[in-house]
Amino acid sequence: MDNQNKRQKKVDNDPLAGFASLTSAVIDSSSIIYLSKSSFLHLATRHIRLHTPLIVLKETGIDEPFFEIHDPETDSAMLTADKQVVELARKLNLPVISEDKKVLKNASGAGLSYYNALMILNFLLYKKEVTIDNYQKHYTTLISVARYSKFVIGYGEMVTKKILGIA
Repeated sequence: MDNQNKRQKKVDNDPLAGFASLTSAVIDSSSIIYLSKSSFLHLATRHIRLHTPLIVLKETGIDEPFFEIHDPETDSAMLTADKQVVELARKLNLPVISEDKKVLKNASGAGLSYYNALMILNFLLYKKEVTIDNYQKHYTTLISVARYSKFVIGYGEMVTKKILGIA
């Protein structure tokens, strides 16, 4: 097993391990929308440099100042927005932030770490960017706009408890 895979396995086994080194990531349109609608996109950008392909911003209509925008190379320009996200993350060797199972599966297949909006909210709690009260407000909004499975919600709650030291 190479070092990248060992690091990925460690992050998979300890959800907080990846938080310690999360400073940049490539984000897709679904997560941009979820973070924006849940009012913590601007908070995330205080700690994470968000990269995204130009096509993703066109899909979301969200203002650019939050993002490091990448115009794809000629070959990548023919790819869908989702494939451009994974390709950019692979090229920059950065984790992916997405809500899309297919994008997350492709990121995992490329040996990349990945997060969803719920994990980014947990990251903000971990970084003490939000209080538990603010976390709850953002969480309530996020859950109302996201379509998370019971498993994802349960995993998110486990991570929250681990951050708070009650797991």
